[in-house]
Amino acid sequence: MPQSTAAPVIEPSTTTASAPTTPAVVRKGASCTEAQAGLIGSASDGGTLLCLGKSGKHEWTGPYNVGTGRYTEDEACDPSTAKTGRTAEGRALVCESGAWAAWTT
Repeated sequence: MPQSTAAPVIEPSTTTASAPTTPAVVRKGASCTEAQAGLIGSASDGGTLLCLGKSGKHEWTGPYNVGTGRYTEDEACDPSTAKTGRTAEGRALVCESGAWAAWTT
């Protein structure tokens, strides 16, 4: 009996990488929640907006320049190299006192 030359069927992986929770398009001045604080969104004109808290409420503000580098909160940073960045989950970070901190206010 001849052997089959068909390629084996490979099933797709059922594990999924966690997708960033970054909203697609947001409106400057619109409300956001405390759970969304620090998220990076895009305005309809392409500007970068952040969900920031002030005086007990959160709203989309900006535009801001947020670096594209990926970092982890509390990791060491050098502000002469990068002053802002983002987490893998799409939250803004700022280099403060030599460590990456969540940009939420």
